[in-house]
Amino acid sequence: MAKKIIFFLVLLIAAALPALHVLLSRGVTKAVREVVLPAVKQRLHVDVSAQEVGVNLFGGKAVVRNVRVASPEGFDNSAMLLVQRFAVNLGLLSLIRGGATDIDELSLNDAILTVIRNKEGDINLKKVLERLRGTSERPAGGPRPEKPAPTPPKGPASTAQSSTPKSLPPIRVGQLNARLLLQYFDEAVSQPPFSLGLEARLKVRNAATFGDPETLSGTFQLDGALTSRDRKYAFVFSGRLAPIVDPAAPSFDLDGSMESVDVRLFAPFASKVDIEGGFISTRLHLVCRNGVFDESRSVVNLTTEKIKVSAARLEKLGGVEPPETFTIAVPIGGTLTEPTGFSDHDLEAAFTRALFNPDNNLDDVFKSLLKKADRSVRDAIRSASPEQPPAPADGAPPAADEPLTRDGPTPVPPTAESLSGSIEP
Repeated sequence: MAKKIIFFLVLLIAAALPALHVLLSRGVTKAVREVVLPAVKQRLHVDVSAQEVGVNLFGGKAVVRNVRVASPEGFDNSAMLLVQRFAVNLGLLSLIRGGATDIDELSLNDAILTVIRNKEGDINLKKVLERLRGTSERPAGGPRPEKPAPTPPKGPASTAQSSTPKSLPPIRVGQLNARLLLQYFDEAVSQPPFSLGLEARLKVRNAATFGDPETLSGTFQLDGALTSRDRKYAFVFSGRLAPIVDPAAPSFDLDGSMESVDVRLFAPFASKVDIEGGFISTRLHLVCRNGVFDESRSVVNLTTEKIKVSAARLEKLGGVEPPETFTIAVPIGGTLTEPTGFSDHDLEAAFTRALFNPDNNLDDVFKSLLKKADRSVRDAIRSASPEQPPAPADGAPPAADEPLTRDGPTPVPPTAESLSGSIEP
């Protein structure tokens, strides 16, 4: 009798599980729409929406489609982030036991991130990150407060911000895979706005929002291509990542490179050092701790090829043309949200150092100096020489094409005709 009761209960539970799964999934889906999304919207002060939310509770999987995060005030109404499909595979044991949430895999497909720097110098992504970490910010379009230039970190206790951010929920991510398009528009540097596109694939392993913020326990790789109208330029970056306790002040090491790019793609920035044409390849090494770059170890190396400078720059260089190829080393300092190294003054100093760096190809500089000297001599001779040479006076030296002897011009040898005409029959 007892066996029959147990068997009956098992059948009842088995029959009830699908209905229970549907009810729980619907409840979670409703909670995502009515609780999670409004909470994110309130935290970020931007509109956040999702067209479709699906939850498989027993499978530990959630899928959200057509996610849209708007830009903050002070920018146009375009979306800052669009994600066609956002999927999360959860570790069920972590949900049962409580504490940190384990995410086995997180994926973003066909994401579009649009970063805008407006005319006032505000960046939409930076403002959202400030709100995420719960720090104060100035009003959009308001005056930029005066503050001292940031300095490299002096020790483990150094932080990028003095304010204490709100803590993030404890989450551990085994792997994150994202395929995204990054669009950058800069209204402050030029009109129409300077624009740039990056097609990228991002892979992150062993990331977390809790733990020692300076222990590099995770890894990441970002590869893809810089896109232009007629071609793509490949790049690859990789490094190590510490737990992201503060999203605006992470700790990481990064190394990477990008193939040679036509400098005309970066015309507003190249014009700051009077570069009009040529190609530049990039290698970089960045060391960031708590959102602050270590300027003694962080550098972007720009290797030039066949650079053409403006007439104004050539005049500043005394007419000496730049070498065929040379490397401009740009030290990077400041914070992740306010980096230094790319101001007009910084680029001018880096460009000047590179031209006279003994490690660069000084043979090209010497060749350019010789060419300049040769041109100067030719110009001087040309300006001193009259257009029509005067007839030689008595006692004057012979013409340049007339052979010389010790006693004067060499006599012209007689021809047969001249001899026959001078002999009497």
